[in-house]
Amino acid sequence: MSFLQKADNDQCRSQYNNRVQRDHERKIQLVNHHIRKNRCILCHLCPEGKATVRKDILDAMGYNYNRFSHLYKSKNQLYYFSYDFGFTPIDQNGIAKVLIVKHQDYMDKFSLDPWSYLKTQNS
Repeated sequence: MSFLQKADNDQCRSQYNNRVQRDHERKIQLVNHHIRKNRCILCHLCPEGKATVRKDILDAMGYNYNRFSHLYKSKNQLYYFSYDFGFTPIDQNGIAKVLIVKHQDYMDKFSLDPWSYLKTQNS
């Protein structure tokens, strides 16, 4: 194999790998884009660290409820976090709202066991 043939093969292999990598990276970037946008919306609506807002305001701002970075479960509520801001859905007198909170240090101790659902189903 000549030097030029090897260079062509290396370039072809490199282009293929870069194309495959770009496809994977685009998916990650899109999810990250939605989570960052969600975070910006929550941060904007919650400048003091805790706020109650009507759900339709989040809807109007383009909040994507299917994208979040992690969950936090308190005694009675499940919070959907976009990095350091999260929300839990609430109903106040028949009006759909969200309680927005900023991450607190005590939340770091929380661990949601994904297998606990299976344990309760098999009992």
